[in-house]
Amino acid sequence: MAEWFVAFEDPEHPEYSAVVEDDGCVAYAYFLVDEKITGLVWLYNSANEQGRTWEESREQGLPPRMPDDNVKDPTFAPIASESELEATWVTYLDRREVGIYIRGKVHAAVGEGDYPGSCLNAIADSPMANAWVAED
Repeated sequence: MAEWFVAFEDPEHPEYSAVVEDDGCVAYAYFLVDEKITGLVWLYNSANEQGRTWEESREQGLPPRMPDDNVKDPTFAPIASESELEATWVTYLDRREVGIYIRGKVHAAVGEGDYPGSCLNAIADSPMANAWVAED
């Protein structure tokens, strides 16, 4: 599925929400407070081709793709339907965060002020996602 977004509201704190968006080139999750983006995390590159460059992203005001050499699973299948996506809200160290689950497995986490959040599909920290190693 290309060019879509899904919004999640925090059931305990109505001022918090999250949006997961795939623009056909790349997918990100955004953490919002009172409908303003206050955190973000890259989830996956959705296009098989290189897609837009970092410079094109900046010029067009669009989110950049993760460089291929920093993607743990470059064959990660983009989300095909909204049913493959879940959000879990937690309070961690006195702040609210949302965990993003894809196909029933934790994939990323982002909270207020996270520029960026953490993603299991990132190999190393970057401006788009911090590398996250989940504990078994």
